Amino acid sequence: MVITRLRAPETAYRALAFLLPPVAVLASKAVVVLLVAGALWALLGLWLRSEPWPKIHKLPPLLIALLLLWAAVASSWSPDPARALLLALRLTGLFAAALVLFALAARLPNAARQRVAQALALGLAVGIAVMIEERLFGAPVMALLHGEIDGEYHRLSRLNRGATALAILSWPMAAYLWRERLGPWALLLPSVLLAGLLAFESTAALLGLIGGLAVALLALLNQRTARLLLILTIVVALGGGALIGRGLFAAGLSEASWLQSTARHRVHVWNFTAERILERPLLGWGFDAARNIPAGAAEPYRNKASVMPLHPHNAALQINLELGVPGTALVALLLATMIAGTARLNRAAGPAALGMAGTALLIALTAYGAWQSQWLALLALAVVMARATATAETPP
Repeated sequence: MVITRLRAPETAYRALAFLLPPVAVLASKAVVVLLVAGALWALLGLWLRSEPWPKIHKLPPLLIALLLLWAAVASSWSPDPARALLLALRLTGLFAAALVLFALAARLPNAARQRVAQALALGLAVGIAVMIEERLFGAPVMALLHGEIDGEYHRLSRLNRGATALAILSWPMAAYLWRERLGPWALLLPSVLLAGLLAFESTAALLGLIGGLAVALLALLNQRTARLLLILTIVVALGGGALIGRGLFAAGLSEASWLQSTARHRVHVWNFTAERILERPLLGWGFDAARNIPAGAAEPYRNKASVMPLHPHNAALQINLELGVPGTALVALLLATMIAGTARLNRAAGPAALGMAGTALLIALTAYGAWQSQWLALLALAVVMARATATAETPP
């Protein structure tokens, strides 16, 4: 019985689809474990079936390999070369696991994709129910798993990663609903989720869903225009991030009372990051350098705090800061290639994929470190879920 189940790749994807939302809500670091375990499970099934490796487009894996190679090279001038190189190796394993799951998802028949989508729907329902329960009762499960914490804000902020995960994972579900001729529900799901997240503390999730909905609606009218808008946003964020960071600070937004304290803090950090970028624009300060970047005469946002809180909470600025022009160009080309690839999707999957890209992009530009394993694992599994639940005539 166990061998029979292992021979069916569907079981790995159904398990991932069901477990991913609640695990992302309650224990975000365990998403990395899900990614690696799912890849090993799928590989074992491939070996037991004695099937050849499926064909995939070679450009995205090539760009990822070049980016990781440049990260390894850039580790040599990082403030902590050994730690940086270890991170590059860890990310190599993570991306390899993601590529395995992405490639093998092409083998799923349409009937299996339907069941994976149903498992994801059930997992999302559980994840949303857990978020509601934690909000209503003071996050007791989070306290049990991670220890007690004082203050309503800090208790709620523990659920921020869950909020961003649900925001991103709502899009493969929206594509499924559209495909099942439930078009109004396809847009209602992220909209209702957006309204529900107002009761939480994740501004990044809110901004992400607003941007994602705007992109998805535009894609329903014209997918090509939506793709161009996303690619333009990527180019501007990566190419002009330092100037934007300086401009926001010069406009006085780090002291604007109408902004949340967390937003003012980000503007302060983005300005500091922009200054460091402009000091070494070509090659950057080295991979994973953000956590140890020299502050010079810069003042922290809060007394007795570090000027840079491990990372700038903006993926574009962190990539500029650490990897310079070569790394920035590779990331821009990789993301543009992935966005362009959505042209092969059907009318159900295309707008949802672009909506998910818009949500993920805005979250990446306002929260988290660019190289955080749990964040990258979540993005990778979201892309895998999008592919494993799509039933296009031609595999996306």
